Amino acid sequence: MKLVRSQMHNAVSSAPNIDCILVESHNTPFTRKISNAIISDPGKLRIEYFNGSSDLKGHLKSFIISIARAKLRLEERDTGLCYMFVKHLKGPALDWFSRLEGNSVNSFQELSTLFLKQYSVLIDPGTSDADLWSLSQQLNETLRDFLTKF
Repeated sequence: MKLVRSQMHNAVSSAPNIDCILVESHNTPFTRKISNAIISDPGKLRIEYFNGSSDLKGHLKSFIISIARAKLRLEERDTGLCYMFVKHLKGPALDWFSRLEGNSVNSFQELSTLFLKQYSVLIDPGTSDADLWSLSQQLNETLRDFLTKF
């Protein structure tokens, strides 16, 4: 009986931790404008989840294309973009979002800018025109070797 009472006491003692977790889960980086908005059902959308390690540009492009087909009214479009974007984050990306400062995101433009800043290291810079113009064939380099750089 003492063991059961001890375990019950331990369970009750950990209740403040549960309260903290619940409070944290209700905090949102969205401003009241976005948090209090009610959006209509966007219909069926096929949007991949972003976990923080996949193709950033591909995810953002896919999201924008998919959301364009959503059945959102014009006045709820920005709010809908915010909700749907966050809905399709998971793992480390969702953790990143939940750590944003409260009441700091007022539009999809702000949210997507913060997102791109956070995950910009995943953007493949590719080859620019300046990179191509700066290439030159070395004296001891064959034309075939030089052309393989392209």
